[in-house]
Amino acid sequence: MITDTHRRVTIRFALPPRGLAPNGSFGFWPGHARAAKAYRTECFWDAVLWARNHEPQAPFVIAEIALAFVYCQTRRLRRYCPTDIDNAIAATKPLRDGLVDAGLLVTDTAQRLRFGSVTISRHARHRSGEGCPGSAVVVTLREVGNAA
Repeated sequence: MITDTHRRVTIRFALPPRGLAPNGSFGFWPGHARAAKAYRTECFWDAVLWARNHEPQAPFVIAEIALAFVYCQTRRLRRYCPTDIDNAIAATKPLRDGLVDAGLLVTDTAQRLRFGSVTISRHARHRSGEGCPGSAVVVTLREVGNAA
């Protein structure tokens, strides 16, 4: 039985590296594997730091994940900026693995993790020399129940 609880967690992560683009031609599989490992580790540490700054919580047993990709319209970003939802979901597999490694999720199997909304929004271009502080993947985890 799945009951709706109102426990939510929202964490900002960096955009995935370009090497994780599912349709990209950024080298052979070793480059993709290196990018995936580095991004998984980066997301693990971001999640661990987030957990240290918030009150302790048990891992989500059955959860819904919502992804919001936010980035500016510039080609200078050295990160992957998805334009369609399927590729966005595929590029964040190492992020989900990092959440499991950090102990925020019990597992990321289809029985325990379902997808909520996935949105992609782009900012207008910024003037030269201005950084874009808003480029990120905003992840919202919502517990939808416990295992029966």
